[in-house]
Amino acid sequence: MTIAHEAWVFVRYKINEQLRFERNLNNQNIEFYIPRIFTNTPKGGNHKSEVLFPGYGFVRLANTNLQALRNTLGLITIIRFGDQLAIAKQSMVTQFKELECSSKIQPIPVKGLAKDDRVMVTAGPFKGYMSKILTSPAKDRVTILISLLGSERILTLSAANLQKQ
Repeated sequence: MTIAHEAWVFVRYKINEQLRFERNLNNQNIEFYIPRIFTNTPKGGNHKSEVLFPGYGFVRLANTNLQALRNTLGLITIIRFGDQLAIAKQSMVTQFKELECSSKIQPIPVKGLAKDDRVMVTAGPFKGYMSKILTSPAKDRVTILISLLGSERILTLSAANLQKQ
C-alpha cells in the first residue's frame, strides 16, 4: 500500500452546509470522515452526537481528484501548510474512529451545570470563590454572580473553571 492510499487530507467546510457537503462527497464517491463524539445530555439519559471539530474533516487522498474536491459545494478549502497539503496518517483517523465508537458505548459525561447551581471557581484570579450561576452554559461560557468586597458582581467565565458544589 502506498502513502497516498493511507493518507487523508484535512478540509474545512461550511458549518451550516455540513449535510450538503457530505451529500456532495457521497455523490462523487469520495471517502471522508468527520469526527464525532457522543455525550450525555445534562439532564442525563439521552445521548447526543457532537462534531468534534466543527467545520473540519478528513478526506481520503486515494483515488480523489483534488480539482473535483476543490469545487465541491460546501467546501471552504483544503488545508495547506505553505504549498504542502496538510496530511493525516491512517492511524490518526483510526484513533478518532475508535474514540467515536467508545463514546457510543460509554458517552462522555457533560459537566452538568445549570442555572441557580452553586459552584466554586477552580482557576484564575477568583479561584476558591463560591458563586451562583445566573445563565445556562452556552458555548462553554457561564455567567455567575460572585460576592466580592461586600458587593455582588456579575462575571462570565469558562465552564471548565467551575466545579459544582
